[in-house]
Amino acid sequence: MADLREENASLVDQNSNNKILDPRGRYLRWIAMIFMCFLPFGAYYCDDNPAGLQDVMKEDLKISSSTFTSFYSWYSWPNVIESLSSAQSAYTVSWFFGKQLNFVFGLQLSFSRVASLINLNTIRPIYDSLDSHISGPRRIGVTLLIAASTCIFSLGCALILWWLDNRHRRGHHKDNPNDAAASLWPLVAFLVPKQMLGTAYGLMQSIQNLGFAIINILTGLILDQYGYFMLEIFFIVCLEIALLAAAFLYVYNSFKKGLLNDSPAVRQAKQEQLLKMSSPPQIFINAITSTPVDPENREKTRATTNIQANVSSTC
Repeated sequence: MADLREENASLVDQNSNNKILDPRGRYLRWIAMIFMCFLPFGAYYCDDNPAGLQDVMKEDLKISSSTFTSFYSWYSWPNVIESLSSAQSAYTVSWFFGKQLNFVFGLQLSFSRVASLINLNTIRPIYDSLDSHISGPRRIGVTLLIAASTCIFSLGCALILWWLDNRHRRGHHKDNPNDAAASLWPLVAFLVPKQMLGTAYGLMQSIQNLGFAIINILTGLILDQYGYFMLEIFFIVCLEIALLAAAFLYVYNSFKKGLLNDSPAVRQAKQEQLLKMSSPPQIFINAITSTPVDPENREKTRATTNIQANVSSTC
């Protein structure tokens, strides 16, 4: 323990002259935020490859719409077990809190859409630039391979973020595994106990990616058999289910007098009241802390008291 403290103290002393890399400074957090935002860049860029190459993939590979939409399922199935968003959320929760946490979550979501936008504007020109060299399915393969190089960029961001996180933890003595709770939706933090947050977020990510995988398959089947009109109806039904789930959560929270719809001040007051109500009564504390009396000593005490009383009455 002493060696660890000396190592942390030396780390802070070395960085005292460099405020940017100081583990206790504010600059290191915002530098880490940049790498957090670029962490899933390669994944989101590659996820939208089928959308940017929809026409040419159907033509070169000679596939139907249902087969084409199944390409989206291929990246959703692995995410049922392993999800990059969980790791990204774990880093975010351990570095930021409060209003900063909401800001960083919104910024990360914006960067994911930026990756999709860049893909839709670059993947087709990459495919067209290979026209004079190769054609057919090989042309599709080389295009996707070039797009996959963006994942190397994300890997570099992950390694740098890992290094920054180690400095951050050593500077703040943070080695608590409970800090690894994922938080794509801060709403869950008010419904699930802290020690179960990691399990809750992981389960939500698995269910979400499972839904992505199944919905993409159903989308292709509906599109091939019934057309775009029924596909839009299917999407509307999905939205109605989500709306009913949100309404049920609202009613359930109101019935249980939860914290979801309260302001921060009201929420804090309720939490303080719950802490006061959960404290044990003073009588119970006295009963626990009182010294137990031995039965033999109790009989001796009674006998001594009786003798003293008889002597007093005789006198």
